[in-house]
Amino acid sequence: MSYRKVIIDTSNLIILSNGKIDWKKSIGLNLYYKIEGTNFAGIIKLVDVDGKNLLISIDNKPKIKIGKESLRKGNIAKQLGIKAKIFKFNIGDTINNQKIIEQIIIQHNTVSTNGKKVTSNENGYVVECSIDHYKYEILEKSLIRGRGCSICGKNKVVPGINDIATTNPKLAEWFVDKSLTFKLSKDTNQQVELKCPICGRLFVGIPNHFKKGYPSCVCQKSSLSYPEQLFSSILTQLNIDYISQLSKSTFQWCKSYRYDFYFEIDNNKYIVELDGGLGHGKKSYNYDSSYIDDSIKRDREKDALALEHGIKLIRINVDYPDVRYRFQFIYNSIISSKLSNILDFNKIDLQKCEIDAENSLIVIIGKMWDEDHLTQSEIKQKLQIGETTVSSYLKKGKELGLNNYIPHSRKYVPDHIKKIIKVQNSNNEIICVHKGISDFQRNSKSLINKSVDTSTIYHSLKTNRHSNGLLFSYATEEELQNFINKSR
Repeated sequence: MSYRKVIIDTSNLIILSNGKIDWKKSIGLNLYYKIEGTNFAGIIKLVDVDGKNLLISIDNKPKIKIGKESLRKGNIAKQLGIKAKIFKFNIGDTINNQKIIEQIIIQHNTVSTNGKKVTSNENGYVVECSIDHYKYEILEKSLIRGRGCSICGKNKVVPGINDIATTNPKLAEWFVDKSLTFKLSKDTNQQVELKCPICGRLFVGIPNHFKKGYPSCVCQKSSLSYPEQLFSSILTQLNIDYISQLSKSTFQWCKSYRYDFYFEIDNNKYIVELDGGLGHGKKSYNYDSSYIDDSIKRDREKDALALEHGIKLIRINVDYPDVRYRFQFIYNSIISSKLSNILDFNKIDLQKCEIDAENSLIVIIGKMWDEDHLTQSEIKQKLQIGETTVSSYLKKGKELGLNNYIPHSRKYVPDHIKKIIKVQNSNNEIICVHKGISDFQRNSKSLINKSVDTSTIYHSLKTNRHSNGLLFSYATEEELQNFINKSR
């Protein structure tokens, strides 16, 4: 390490007749010093003499031992520490987008050629990144070599700066383990467990693969056609993030065209077009030959546009001849296409594909009805779809054996007219106060660890007697709040 020259004024030292310094008589004197090339100056006090050495105090700091000659010649730079160090950069300089805030000495550990650990004191700085304002320490030699901010370089995650919870809160909503959102950046390639905030579906994904910044879920794809639902199920089962209905809102180069599916694997980009019964050189409803020519031209233009942007386009014929066998026809077309060299179809659950192809919302809505005990209105509100759609999917799911839907068996009651009930056990202890009789009945197992049917509740309310070991009575809003507060 390089040090600056230290100039010490020794003019007030006691000098003997032979020209030598009388160190003993000089004890207690103050010597003034200045560090050359800086504004640093101070006082050195002579405290005691110890043979060839002196005990001194620099700027009223604890005593240190130094040779008499070293003091006389001004060789005390190391004892002055950082003030006497020669730094290549000054406070306020900006190097590699890093502004120097402070000059410091950093203890740096290395391993020598013989395998021993070596600790050295080296020049360093406290810097602030001018891009993300992250403050950190860095060695001077690292700064000279061009090392930049570890956050900008995606090598470090700092909560509040580049963690997922800060930079992508929408993605953070999907994490099962919320603590990971403060430990990982959106560029991570780590596999994490995710849960759809709408339907609760669990799956594994890689944040860096989400082109939209957050995952897609099958519950949000009700607008897809049957072949698209089937192919969506395949990609989802293979944990491949994709964009469906690709358009210029996704990539400007798409222009006025729309593509079915886009995804990336092993740094290769792919578009899959599922060619159905109309277009693609096939007959139109009115057998217009100009329409057939236009559709062929359109496909060629789409193919060329994708290729121009480095994307491999794969077309698959999904024009099934008989609706009774459409699943097998479409699935066979997919696995016998060029995708057979790209995707591992051995991992695919065919039954799941078939259910998803019918419409994944059928399964999701069925679970909301059977397992969550939601009404049709509550399902509508949660999924943001029409109540007629909910009803038709419940009916279709019933036909497929996917739910236990009974029409008109569950009615939605607004909060403001729900009645509050109080539940007491056989010892007349209050075990629950709840708003909504039907809601309590549906969730009684989780609320009081016992399933209760509606007839039991109303019989107790009417007779004011215990029924199946429970006593039900109407309660006030105040009793409800008191119970909630005690339960916390």
